[in-house]
Amino acid sequence: MNMLTHLAFGLLAALVFLPEVSGAYVVIFVLVALLGALLPDVDHPNSFINERLGFTKVFSWLFSHRGLLHGLFGVLLFGGIAVYFNNFVAKALVVGYVSHLFGDALTNEGLHPIPFVDFGVHGPVRTGSFSEKIVFLFICAIILFVLYKAL
Repeated sequence: MNMLTHLAFGLLAALVFLPEVSGAYVVIFVLVALLGALLPDVDHPNSFINERLGFTKVFSWLFSHRGLLHGLFGVLLFGGIAVYFNNFVAKALVVGYVSHLFGDALTNEGLHPIPFVDFGVHGPVRTGSFSEKIVFLFICAIILFVLYKAL
């Protein structure tokens, strides 16, 4: 999936968990979830995050794209690092991270969620295709509906 589609999935996932968040923390939760929605692609040298934060490119040298970081290992690694700082931040990061994995599972490239197990999840959507644009628009429509119902 492309960056905008991952951000849409991340926003939708954050909105699902917002009833558990109160006050000024809503904005922080959403922003961290959006970061989490982009984070798995630090294993791609030309990802949005790696283009902005040069130090994260080390992950693209250590891990192949859609390898270990695109599954349970990545969730535990980054979620564990975030828990060290704050449980709230960790929850938001994991919500966004898992939304990214869900989006990639819809693509025909798919992902292997459990390390070292020959099990992959693949969907019908080709990254960057018309079908991805349809998925993006569908997710945006759901986001608008959720926001409308919340008002």
